[in-house]
This record gives sequence, C-alpha cells and structure tokens, in this order.
Amino acid sequence: MRHLFYRTKLLIIIYTLTAMLLNLGSMAYMKHLHDSKAFEQLSPDYIMGFVTSAEENPDLRGVLLNTMKRHSDNFLLAADFTGIPAFAVYYTDPSLFSMELKEGRLFQIGDFENRRDVALVNKATAAECTRQNGKLWWNYGGTLFEVIGVYEDEDSFGGRTADCFLNLAAESLDTSIFSSFLFDAGSNTESDFTAIRQEISNRSGGWYIDGAPVDTEEAGKFSVSGSNFGAMFLLLLLIAALILLNSISEVGNWLQVRRKEIAVRRLCGASAGTIVFWIWKNLLALILISFAAGTALAGCILEAGMHTAAAESVQMMFGLHLQWFHIFLSFAAVILFCTATAFLAVRQFRKQEIAEETA
Repeated sequence: MRHLFYRTKLLIIIYTLTAMLLNLGSMAYMKHLHDSKAFEQLSPDYIMGFVTSAEENPDLRGVLLNTMKRHSDNFLLAADFTGIPAFAVYYTDPSLFSMELKEGRLFQIGDFENRRDVALVNKATAAECTRQNGKLWWNYGGTLFEVIGVYEDEDSFGGRTADCFLNLAAESLDTSIFSSFLFDAGSNTESDFTAIRQEISNRSGGWYIDGAPVDTEEAGKFSVSGSNFGAMFLLLLLIAALILLNSISEVGNWLQVRRKEIAVRRLCGASAGTIVFWIWKNLLALILISFAAGTALAGCILEAGMHTAAAESVQMMFGLHLQWFHIFLSFAAVILFCTATAFLAVRQFRKQEIAEETA
C-alpha cells in the first residue's frame, strides 16, 4: 500500500481540494433548485399559472380539476393564500406529495373524493390551533379544518416550511379562491398545461388561464431564493477548474517518477495494456481516497460555517448539511473531471520516448 502514496502528496491535495469544491458546488446547485420551488414537494418542472375571469364567483376549482384530469394522468394542483404562507393542494397520486410527518398522516385520495375539511400544519402552527374533542382544528376565516398531520417548521435545507396545507377539494373552501395556481405534472407539465390552457380558452364564460415555467423571468417573482447563486456557483467551479488543471503536470511528474517501475514491469513480460491498466488502477485509487477526504473536508467547513456569524448566509447558499444526493453529484463530477485531466497526462506521457521504450 505504501507504494501507492509514493510522491503523490501534492496530487492527493489537488484532488482533495477539487472534491471539496465540487461537493460545495453540488450543495449550492441543489439548494438553488430547492429555492426555486414554492414548497419542497414540487418538481423543478412546475408551472406558475394565472387566472383571469369576468365571472362573479366562478367555480374555478371544479373547472381546473376536471380539465386537468382529462389531460394529465398524474398531477399536483396547488393554490397559495395571500397574506399567509399556506397552500391548498390536490394530487392524483400520494407519491407527488411526499413529506415526513412528526405525527398523523398525509392527505389520502379519499380526503379529496369526499371533500373533507382537513389540513396539515407545521409545529409552530399546531401550537396555535384549537383543540376540541381530542382533535386539533385550524381556523380559516371562521371555518375549522381538522389537523390530520403535523410536520417540522424547517425543511431539509433549513428553510421555513409553509404554515399549513389545506385540502384543495374541501367542501368549505371557496371554489373561486384562484387568482394564481401551481401545476405540476413532472416532465409532462408543459405539454399537459398547453392542452389544458387550450381547452379552457375555448370555454364560454369570459375567463382564461396562462402560465410560465418556474425558471423563467415571468414566474421569477414567485421564487423564494435569497442567494446570489449564479456568481457563487461559477466562482466555485472556476476555482475547482484552476486547481484541477495543475493535476495534469502533477500526474505527469508522478508517471516520470514511476518510469523505472514501469520498465521493470515491461521487462518482466507485462503487456502495454496491463501497464496502462495498472496506471489507471492507481490513479483511480488516489481519486477515490481524495474524494473521501474532500467530502469530509466540505462537511467540516459547512459545520464550522454554521457556528459563525455568517451562519445564515452559509445556510442560504448551501443548506444545513451534506446529503447523499449531493455526494453522488459531486462524486460523478470528480470522476469525470479528474479522469479527463489524468487521461491528458497519461496520453502525453505515452507519447514521450521513455514511455515508448518501456510500454
């Protein structure tokens, strides 16, 4: 094992710093996607919709739901409430609204079909709810909604969760509450929404809908992002790229140091393919070891940042802690970029006369 680390200290440092920066970059990227959502359960493809109507008290809820059911197999529809961080939601499949609860249960399809006056609230809102007959009730404009589930006050990235989610199909909910809505059908969102908008525009009644994907300028005002993501993300990638470029010459130096060992292996009968495989096996081992060190270093930096005066800014940019998906993204990036630069160094080495004589 000792031979693996011979004259590789600088190379390991370069790969470790690259892995650290790419880990932080993947965190910033996932935090940016999260911040573009009105609430965490939405996919990145959802559309912010707008309703214009000349009718008095139209049944917007019924028309939208019925039209969406005709054009979309699975979807989530939500309406936000002015003045409070709350949403009324409806979905055709429970997998579209996954949430970890502290107690109780999520909405079930039966709640929508039977138009039950039920709600999910966070812990802070639950503390303000009324308890009657052993049940919690949330008061919405004089109408009581039974609290069937309670969730955390913070989401997985440390942001504030919505105060509550109501059953959009509830009997006591005003059917004309829509002035805007969220529509999410995953990757089919845009095509489904086009068909829904076309059907509604052909209806009589003097009302129509329009919408825009959440990542467009038209829907930008609904983003809750407070971080300067673009500049910070590009800065992390630029620093990582500059550090990684130094690995090309360092891998070349490492190969030059190993040229005698390569010559001995060749004299002992090793083929060129076997030697190349040995080189790549060693380089991959160094990359994996460095990635583990870089991931641990990124976690330490994040943890230290959360205990400084800049903790709020750190959380706003990266979230609270490393997650497995962050690690997976950064691992894929490290393997891609490190092997690409290593390939350039190995290719250059093989073109040299010493490599031709010994390989």
